[in-house]
Amino acid sequence: MARILSPKPWMRPSLASVLFLRAHTSPNPMEPFLIIPVVIIVALVIRVIAGSFDADRVHMYVKSRGWKLIDQSWDPFGPGWFGERDARIYAIIYEDQDGNRHKAHVKTSVFSGVYLTNDHIVG
Repeated sequence: MARILSPKPWMRPSLASVLFLRAHTSPNPMEPFLIIPVVIIVALVIRVIAGSFDADRVHMYVKSRGWKLIDQSWDPFGPGWFGERDARIYAIIYEDQDGNRHKAHVKTSVFSGVYLTNDHIVG
């Protein structure tokens, strides 16, 4: 019966290097490709939640001024989009106390409030 010889002690990997390799190697080669869709899905969920908060914030802003919000739609390339990182821009149509219909752009974010731009009467 053949006897298997173990490698010499100085040739064996140390316990620290074995543990390091186990901790820093992926057991599944597809794992990095699974992380990307998860990150995209989480980003979309956060965007949808932020959008619902924005809609409520804009609606309350318009209502607090005594106006009536008629339409609101996301306008990612509206005025002021370039260079803006955390604010979202919406195109809105509202009616003021005198019955005039306005078209405007609204910039809003969680921490900055609501700002109207390009507000003009359309009818």
